[in-house]
Amino acid sequence: MVDGMAISREDLDVRFAAIAAMEPQPQVMISPDAGARFEDIAFVMTVAQRTGVVRKFGVIGGT
Repeated sequence: MVDGMAISREDLDVRFAAIAAMEPQPQVMISPDAGARFEDIAFVMTVAQRTGVVRKFGVIGGT
């Protein structure tokens, strides 16, 4: 989910690429649901890195 709305993996690429192009680049924080699979969290982090969302990226939570 992004801003409370479901998003496809393909749309995540587009969304992160747009964020990476912003100046200044906004902060991106992900807050995984307690039931989230590690593979899904790792995928989001990989997309962030691949698209250039690395300046202000973080993960919060972890329960």
